[in-house]
Amino acid sequence: MHLTDLPRRYWCDELWSKFRVVLISLGAGRVDEVVPSDCDSKSPDVHLQFLLPRLMPGASAGDGDMQAAASVVALAPGRPADLRASDCHLVREISQSLLTDLPIKVESAQFGCLSDTTPSGAHAPSGGTLEHYVLRIRALLPQWPQRSATPTEGPAN
Repeated sequence: MHLTDLPRRYWCDELWSKFRVVLISLGAGRVDEVVPSDCDSKSPDVHLQFLLPRLMPGASAGDGDMQAAASVVALAPGRPADLRASDCHLVREISQSLLTDLPIKVESAQFGCLSDTTPSGAHAPSGGTLEHYVLRIRALLPQWPQRSATPTEGPAN
């Protein structure tokens, strides 16, 4: 995935972390690779390899390797925890490129990203940041088996 004209440079570790939490939030059962490159520019590349649950045509309950349920996931500052208000442009790019190629549905997208001409330290009159975004996505989320609340017995003494 090629990102273009982000308002700031991201460290490769930042991109790795942000893409990983977004993919896990979208139900990725496995995230095999998140490899950012050209992190010294405002247009880095990120190579991704991951596995999302998908419905199998004609399959009935219990036919697959795992159970999944359709859920709405929200990406917003603090959801997941690694996303910040300053990631508005990054999340918008993810929604306009990566998400269009996945078997998910964008329910709604609201982006109030700062323009490149707005000073980075600008704040709204109430003291909050001007950047705000909420991206709601319908995705299949894995339903992991529930663990028993009672501890298992260990070896007898």
